[in-house]
Amino acid sequence: MAKHIYCIANTPDRGIRGQANGKAVSKSTGANDAYSIPYQDISAVVKEVPFAAYSATSDREILIRYLTEHQSVIEGFMKTSTVIPVKFGTIARDEEEIMEILDIGYPRFKNAIEAIDGKIQVEVLALWNNLDEVIKEIGEKKDIRMFKEEAALKPSKECAIELGRMVKRALDEETGRIRDEILDDLKGYAPGIRTHDLMDDRMIMNMAFLVEGNNIHKLYEEIDGMNERYGGDVNFRIIGPLPPYSFSQIEIKRIDIHEIDKAIGIMRISRGSILPAENEIRAAYRMMLMKFHPDKNTEDHEAQKRFEGIKQAYETLMDCIHGSARPSMRGDVIVIKKVV
Repeated sequence: MAKHIYCIANTPDRGIRGQANGKAVSKSTGANDAYSIPYQDISAVVKEVPFAAYSATSDREILIRYLTEHQSVIEGFMKTSTVIPVKFGTIARDEEEIMEILDIGYPRFKNAIEAIDGKIQVEVLALWNNLDEVIKEIGEKKDIRMFKEEAALKPSKECAIELGRMVKRALDEETGRIRDEILDDLKGYAPGIRTHDLMDDRMIMNMAFLVEGNNIHKLYEEIDGMNERYGGDVNFRIIGPLPPYSFSQIEIKRIDIHEIDKAIGIMRISRGSILPAENEIRAAYRMMLMKFHPDKNTEDHEAQKRFEGIKQAYETLMDCIHGSARPSMRGDVIVIKKVV
């Protein structure tokens, strides 16, 4: 059986098991089968699975169930250890390959663990409680009211479109102003902040905060105070504590040595060693863009396909440069990199 890797933990003991969110997990998810494999003073948290367990299914519901279980196991181990999440769906062939991964990535894993030790991720969302009321108030702004009055004299599709744009700009400005106020109040409690995309106009803020564990109650108190300050106009939601998904997540890849050779050939780099230097790769990529970019080859129907191959070759080589890369005993190259 292969090993699904959940996370790297600062737990150096073999076989320590975690619980998903502190609860017993149904046997259908198999989360209780997760255990740790140690290397020096860290370990990989894994579970035995068929090698193609995740790639063999395209069923959305099954994949969501696997992802939920993946997150639950990490959050369970987080209760007793500092953990660095590994990208969902990462599979090692066996325990021997796990030990290779831990050996190759040990310095990177240790640095990542030390950087977030004692810290937890908290996600803070802020939303307009009544977006319709906010838009109504925006419609009473002087410039928008005057435009509406003028447009009413000569109504047209163009005027309606411009009015919509004016309201949207004003809403975005008001949302940005409130977001900046909230961030100014909260940023002193977190050494790390990541901004996530806003899902719709109702959302004011969607941010992840990396907070010192002993500081989290102060963050919660500040948010309680903001609830009162905005008088119910803004609804705050807190998700956490969570592992540091937005700040420290590891990606582990196996790249066939022939794929690296092919990438070097595509980039037309002279082969002097196993891997070219980063400046050589970047210089070759710039030259290839100048020569083969589809915008410069509009008559060539193969230009887009060729360009995608060049981009893929560049990313393959840069992964090897920026990750902890080393040939494995299986004849491929194991690449370990931080993705956030």
